[in-house]
Amino acid sequence: QQIVKYICNNISSDKYDIEVLFLKGEDKFAQYFENSIRIKRIEKFDKSIIVGFINLIIILVRSKPDILHVHSPIAGFFGRITSIFFIFKVITTNHNSYFPLHYKILDYLSLYLSDYIVGVSNEATRYNYKKTILSQFQKDKFVTIPNGISLERFKTSNEDISKLDNLCKHIGISKKDFVVGFVGRLVEQKGCDIAIETIKELLPYVPNAKLVIVGWGEQNEQLHELVRKLNIKDSVFFLGERYDIELLFKSFDVSIFPSRWEGFGLAPVEAMASGCPVIVSSLPVFKEIVGYGGIFVSNHPSSFAKKISKIYNNQLYKMELSKKAKLRSKKFSHEKMVIKYDTLYNALMNNQKKK
Repeated sequence: QQIVKYICNNISSDKYDIEVLFLKGEDKFAQYFENSIRIKRIEKFDKSIIVGFINLIIILVRSKPDILHVHSPIAGFFGRITSIFFIFKVITTNHNSYFPLHYKILDYLSLYLSDYIVGVSNEATRYNYKKTILSQFQKDKFVTIPNGISLERFKTSNEDISKLDNLCKHIGISKKDFVVGFVGRLVEQKGCDIAIETIKELLPYVPNAKLVIVGWGEQNEQLHELVRKLNIKDSVFFLGERYDIELLFKSFDVSIFPSRWEGFGLAPVEAMASGCPVIVSSLPVFKEIVGYGGIFVSNHPSSFAKKISKIYNNQLYKMELSKKAKLRSKKFSHEKMVIKYDTLYNALMNNQKKK
């Protein structure tokens, strides 16, 4: 959602007439967009595939788009299939390097219908290539465009400092606490269970450690139960979904991302842009994106705990990590991302193939 927002709000409205389609029930998504952008809602495909598909066709018949840019596996599949019957170009952006089997099948059967297949990292592009019929004959379709963020949003201002004090009081953390942040959906992929077990391992060495969990997902109850089981309820705070993430990162002493797989990892880049030291699991995609801006560890609680303890005990080390993180994040501005998508759109409008 963040990436769609950045593209639509920052690409030229003089050059493009933009319409955003999203599923009914996701109405909060509409607030992200400028007034000049038209918003349309479609039926959820998991409610009724036929109704959702028909609804999509009706909208596309009325809109008559030149380009359809799809971002999710289900919507992407139906959007690509629809392109068989209508004259418009299709760009597919895959935001992950791993999908469940049924999504892989949908990709395998339909990705080749795209005019461009975008991976948000080299790792995601490799996935796209493997999961596309006749990919060896369509190499010019595969493009890597890294995700981008608003770097300006994550800068610190004097106003932020006063807001930060109020935020910390509201959460229940004090200046004496050493705050470990986890930001991500509460699903198996993101490894929040590893973050919770990390705090359990850390507390004997850093008794004032607090884990702040930002996000929501299908594992919410399961993770609350894990906290109760480990008897660390006083050291873990669940905040749910938040829209002040730029302030939260500034309240963290360190952010950890124990993901089991990723296509990119937007939250680590946001943390780095905030100057928050970052510790990530040793995934190939994190090595590509986070690079020198963070610390890599094996995806085990004790590995994370050791590195957190080192940061806790060495303020100079923490400051050095913060500087490197900010520097690395500059590679991933939303302006750079939008320029690259603009180039793709132009290429399609001109019926030219450009890498």
